[in-house]
Amino acid sequence: APFQFDDLQKLVRISDPQLSPDGRSVAVVVATPVWKTDKRDTELDIVEVASGARRALTHEREDVSSPRWSPDGTRLAFLAKDAKTKQSQIYVMPLAGGDAQRITDAKQVTAGYVHTCALRTNGTVMCWGDNSYGELGNGTTTASNAPVTVTGLTNVTQISASYYATCARNAVGGVYCWGYNGYGQLGDGTTTNRSTASTPV
Repeated sequence: APFQFDDLQKLVRISDPQLSPDGRSVAVVVATPVWKTDKRDTELDIVEVASGARRALTHEREDVSSPRWSPDGTRLAFLAKDAKTKQSQIYVMPLAGGDAQRITDAKQVTAGYVHTCALRTNGTVMCWGDNSYGELGNGTTTASNAPVTVTGLTNVTQISASYYATCARNAVGGVYCWGYNGYGQLGDGTTTNRSTASTPV
């Protein structure tokens, strides 16, 4: 039968696949259109590599995105909007059972390719994940699966992450960037990677 307009309601979008440390499972974000509200419902699913079996891990959470495995594969972290504040927060779900627990009280959360950063209510920034190019901004290139404080930043009002770098804007309009700088994206006039946010753009 030819494709009908109603068939659009059955289309789903699968994004951000993340392979588990043991290679047996893939975490994906599944988005389904909701025509009455002109939005998409999102959920976090696990797909078994060998069998293709799929099971949903989240239910009725808004704007689910950016799943990341813990190093031992027993937990999954992801972003989702808090039901009350409508701000994106980080949740961690144990795969052995139990509901996801919110671990942040952030004003803003932004995710790069393999790192995530959160703007705290006190104006400081914390990042975690891969740190090969200094993405965590703590003066090292050591990865961390727990949040670390970005060195030298205060009174931050906005953050934005790209693949391997992040920029922050403070209350007086200063912009600071850190991480990968192979194409000069940090705006400091060099192509040197930076693991701190000490140099303003």
